[in-house]
Amino acid sequence: MTAVDSSYIRGISGRDVRPGGYTNPKDPTRNYVASDVAQSYSFEVVRAAWVHELGNSIAHIVSQFAGKDMTVKAKNANLLAWDGDSGMALEECVYGGTVGQDAQGNVFVTTNPSGRR
Repeated sequence: MTAVDSSYIRGISGRDVRPGGYTNPKDPTRNYVASDVAQSYSFEVVRAAWVHELGNSIAHIVSQFAGKDMTVKAKNANLLAWDGDSGMALEECVYGGTVGQDAQGNVFVTTNPSGRR
Protein backbone atom coordinates (compact mmCIF):
# COMPACT_ATOMS: atom_id res chain seq x y z
CA MET A 1 0.00 0.00 0.00
CA THR A 2 1.23 3.46 -0.89
CA ALA A 3 -0.05 6.48 1.02
CA VAL A 4 -0.70 9.65 -0.98
CA ASP A 5 -3.18 12.46 -0.42
CA SER A 6 -6.68 12.50 -1.85
CA SER A 7 -5.89 15.27 -4.37
CA TYR A 8 -3.22 13.00 -5.92
CA ILE A 9 -5.70 10.11 -6.06
CA ARG A 10 -8.34 12.41 -7.55
CA GLY A 11 -5.85 13.33 -10.29
CA ILE A 12 -4.79 9.80 -11.23
CA SER A 13 -8.27 8.31 -10.96
CA GLY A 14 -10.21 11.08 -12.67
CA ARG A 15 -12.74 11.10 -9.82
CA ASP A 16 -14.44 14.35 -8.91
CA VAL A 17 -14.95 13.39 -5.26
CA ARG A 18 -12.65 13.05 -2.25
CA PRO A 19 -11.57 9.43 -2.58
CA GLY A 20 -10.31 7.33 0.32
CA GLY A 21 -8.26 5.10 -1.93
CA TYR A 22 -7.52 3.99 -5.46
CA THR A 23 -6.28 0.93 -7.34
CA ASN A 24 -5.05 1.40 -10.89
CA PRO A 25 -6.34 -1.49 -13.04
CA LYS A 26 -3.13 -1.30 -15.12
CA ASP A 27 -0.92 -1.62 -12.02
CA PRO A 28 -3.03 -3.53 -9.48
CA THR A 29 -0.07 -4.58 -7.34
CA ARG A 30 0.06 -1.02 -6.00
CA ASN A 31 -2.98 0.48 -4.34
CA TYR A 32 -3.37 3.82 -2.62
CA VAL A 33 -5.00 5.02 0.58
CA ALA A 34 -5.27 8.79 0.96
CA SER A 35 -2.85 9.98 3.64
CA ASP A 36 -5.09 12.92 4.56
CA VAL A 37 -7.95 10.48 5.10
CA ALA A 38 -5.61 8.31 7.19
CA GLN A 39 -4.83 11.32 9.40
CA SER A 40 -8.47 12.34 9.78
CA TYR A 41 -10.17 9.01 10.41
CA SER A 42 -9.79 6.14 12.86
CA PHE A 43 -7.52 3.19 12.22
CA GLU A 44 -10.53 0.95 11.52
CA VAL A 45 -11.80 3.25 8.76
CA VAL A 46 -8.32 3.36 7.20
CA ARG A 47 -8.04 -0.42 7.44
CA ALA A 48 -11.44 -0.75 5.77
CA ALA A 49 -10.20 1.51 2.94
CA TRP A 50 -7.19 -0.75 2.56
CA VAL A 51 -9.42 -3.88 2.56
CA HIS A 52 -11.56 -2.20 -0.11
CA GLU A 53 -8.55 -1.44 -2.31
CA LEU A 54 -7.16 -4.93 -1.72
CA GLY A 55 -10.42 -6.31 -3.15
CA ASN A 56 -9.91 -4.19 -6.26
CA SER A 57 -6.29 -5.32 -6.54
CA ILE A 58 -7.19 -9.00 -6.26
CA ALA A 59 -9.93 -8.68 -8.88
CA HIS A 60 -7.63 -6.92 -11.35
CA ILE A 61 -4.77 -9.38 -10.82
CA VAL A 62 -7.02 -12.42 -11.18
CA SER A 63 -8.63 -10.87 -14.29
CA GLN A 64 -5.20 -10.34 -15.86
CA PHE A 65 -4.18 -13.90 -15.02
CA ALA A 66 -7.46 -15.41 -16.30
CA GLY A 67 -7.58 -13.26 -19.41
CA LYS A 68 -11.19 -12.29 -18.69
CA ASP A 69 -13.18 -10.13 -16.29
CA MET A 70 -13.19 -11.79 -12.88
CA THR A 71 -14.58 -8.88 -10.87
CA VAL A 72 -17.21 -9.50 -8.22
CA LYS A 73 -19.93 -7.19 -6.99
CA ALA A 74 -21.46 -6.49 -3.59
CA LYS A 75 -24.59 -8.52 -2.92
CA ASN A 76 -26.46 -5.72 -1.12
CA ALA A 77 -28.24 -3.46 -3.63
CA ASN A 78 -27.54 -0.29 -1.61
CA LEU A 79 -23.81 -1.05 -1.47
CA LEU A 80 -23.75 -1.96 -5.15
CA ALA A 81 -25.43 1.32 -6.06
CA TRP A 82 -22.96 3.25 -3.89
CA ASP A 83 -19.83 1.58 -5.26
CA GLY A 84 -20.00 -1.20 -7.83
CA ASP A 85 -16.40 -2.41 -7.71
CA SER A 86 -14.82 -5.54 -6.26
CA GLY A 87 -13.47 -3.53 -3.34
CA MET A 88 -16.99 -2.96 -2.07
CA ALA A 89 -17.68 -6.68 -2.41
CA LEU A 90 -14.68 -7.53 -0.21
CA GLU A 91 -15.55 -4.78 2.28
CA GLU A 92 -19.09 -6.19 2.48
CA CYS A 93 -17.68 -9.69 2.98
CA VAL A 94 -15.24 -8.66 5.73
CA TYR A 95 -17.37 -6.11 7.59
CA GLY A 96 -20.95 -6.89 6.57
CA GLY A 97 -21.27 -3.47 4.91
CA THR A 98 -19.22 -0.35 4.35
CA VAL A 99 -17.31 1.22 7.23
CA GLY A 100 -17.84 4.88 8.11
CA GLN A 101 -17.17 7.36 10.86
CA ASP A 102 -19.49 10.05 12.16
CA ALA A 103 -18.57 13.59 13.25
CA GLN A 104 -18.00 12.43 16.84
CA GLY A 105 -15.48 9.82 15.69
CA ASN A 106 -17.74 6.81 16.17
CA VAL A 107 -17.04 4.05 13.68
CA PHE A 108 -20.02 2.23 12.21
CA VAL A 109 -20.88 -0.30 9.53
CA THR A 110 -23.80 0.39 7.24
CA THR A 111 -25.49 -1.31 4.32
CA ASN A 112 -27.11 1.99 3.31
CA PRO A 113 -24.23 4.38 2.56
CA SER A 114 -26.44 7.04 0.99
CA GLY A 115 -28.11 7.35 4.40
CA ARG A 116 -24.81 7.71 6.31
CA ARG A 117 -24.85 9.75 9.48
